[in-house]
Amino acid sequence: MKKYQFQSAAIIIALSLALLSASGLLAQTTNTDEEFVKTNKNIVNLYDNSIGLRYSNISGYGLNYGVRLFKSYSVIVSGLILYNENTAWEDMSKTKITRDQKDILYNFGVELQRDMFYTNNTRVYALLGANYLKDDNSQLLSGTNISRYAVGLGFGLEWFVHERVSINISAGYKFDSIDKIENKVQPSIERKTGIGIGGGVTFQF
Repeated sequence: MKKYQFQSAAIIIALSLALLSASGLLAQTTNTDEEFVKTNKNIVNLYDNSIGLRYSNISGYGLNYGVRLFKSYSVIVSGLILYNENTAWEDMSKTKITRDQKDILYNFGVELQRDMFYTNNTRVYALLGANYLKDDNSQLLSGTNISRYAVGLGFGLEWFVHERVSINISAGYKFDSIDKIENKVQPSIERKTGIGIGGGVTFQF
């Protein structure tokens, strides 16, 4: 699970940097007066829908879609599915399997946001989020099955680098419930609280 989470976070960060670079090109202008007017223009919450990439251990990670329901409330849903299968045989007859590994990971989350205050290009919000993660890892003679539920609340900051492009960071307090089965015969349960963090990039439309 940690390998998949690291790879997912790395992919999301790389794509976020690429989108931010593109948004920087959109924001460029050669007229100083136009730049001054643009920086003082309100570009927050001009659109009611958004799509993007995010990582949050409170409310899920992967692709996300957001919609503004009322003037001060938004709902964000996110999800990611990863699948890997690796099978090998002793010889070309394919009668004896020497390696049979399957990894399936999926994560779904939801977040409710409530605007607290905003400036021309930033927004501060309170959040309540939850997510569910399932990680099935099976090998020839062993395997691990993990189910994790998380719920938390906190605050976030969204910075609009363009009227259609924004980046966001968040932090809060979360509760995790982790059910784990090792080698199909060793079940365990872990309950814990901790710090939740998140970040991502979104495109508004």
